[in-house]
Amino acid sequence: MASANFPQKGAHVRRKADGMIGEVYASDPSKDVLTVRWRTATGFLTQVCTSENFARDWELTGLILTTATSKSYSFKLLFILIGGFIVLIFFIHQCDYNFVTGKTRAPAVSHPTVEELSDSKYLEARYGAEAESRCEDGADDYLRSIAKWDFAWDSGDKFSSHFVQIQSSGVLVMISRKAKLQNGFGAYKHIALTCDYDTQAKKVIGYHIEK
Repeated sequence: MASANFPQKGAHVRRKADGMIGEVYASDPSKDVLTVRWRTATGFLTQVCTSENFARDWELTGLILTTATSKSYSFKLLFILIGGFIVLIFFIHQCDYNFVTGKTRAPAVSHPTVEELSDSKYLEARYGAEAESRCEDGADDYLRSIAKWDFAWDSGDKFSSHFVQIQSSGVLVMISRKAKLQNGFGAYKHIALTCDYDTQAKKVIGYHIEK
């Protein structure tokens, strides 16, 4: 026999066993039969029961899911999903990770202090590879400009060391002992070649030799 408070179609319900939220999908008080439907990860599941079975397994939440209510919940769910997506994108941006390219964005570059600009060990650690490359780029042109005959290099890295003392703030002085100048008899003599590299201006500011 149907109860006077027989659940209406669209009523919002909660399963007592695990708190699963569902709705009354169909209701026929004359036959004391109703169908409860709830969503799962793979779709919807349903349970056909009497009012007695319903009272044992389910409870009403007091909400009737009319068409307008369903649309309202759909919009709220869409809003939550969009908000979550925006938060996710912001989190990815903050983590400096780009999902499209898979590359890590470079961290913000900190400026060296006055003390660090006068510390050759710091300058070499941070700018050494850069200074070596830039010094090598212009070394041949410099030697060509001062050589009376010809010049040559020993194999290996041209500028592999630096002066410990800093003469000018931020200027790293690289040293090479692999350059050779030719004399009038065709013989080659090694020279000490230095390269002054301004680590802040990112450029070579001069070369010097000791014959």
